[in-house]
Amino acid sequence: MQLCIKPIDIRQGHFFKQFVSKGFTSHHNNILWGQFPIDNQTINWHSILDTCLDLQCSVKHLFYFTVERLGALFPQLRLKEDKMREEFTDYQVTDSKQLPQEERIDRFWGLVGKDMRFSELPKLMKALLCIPHSNASSERVFSMVRKIVTENRMTLDNRTVCALLSCKINHSGPAHKYTPSKTVLKNAKSATNLYNNSLKE
Repeated sequence: MQLCIKPIDIRQGHFFKQFVSKGFTSHHNNILWGQFPIDNQTINWHSILDTCLDLQCSVKHLFYFTVERLGALFPQLRLKEDKMREEFTDYQVTDSKQLPQEERIDRFWGLVGKDMRFSELPKLMKALLCIPHSNASSERVFSMVRKIVTENRMTLDNRTVCALLSCKINHSGPAHKYTPSKTVLKNAKSATNLYNNSLKE
């Protein structure tokens, strides 16, 4: 049996292209939304960081997250509930013109922390900002470690690996273009002398 294929005109081809594109986009979006942690409570509570939503956040919600979540994740904060309630209420009624005019959220809450009225609230916000939104940074560190500890350098001391890793993380440019300051050279010389003296003992 011979298959008969009829040519399609430009209008039908355009309609077919739109139909396939729409179906692919819809299927792709469904897969993505299924992978994203949209219902994760910790992520949803990050909306409190948005300076434009300050009047929409209730003290009850703030305290639930502080006690139930951050209290367990960051026990070293030792947040005071009474002080937090007072500062959050003060923050809500403060005119936006009196707050720092900074677009970056981390810098905004850093500047808020310099205000004498706020001591506990910026701690909470900075703790929230410290929660990584993905594992990309940790995977990047593992990749750096694999490049440092190679097959020919398996006997490197842990302190040496940490020192090399710190250099890689804190200096993104090529090593031959790095010009150490006089303070860095002085500290390096002192550290070298201490290390050499420890070997003699």
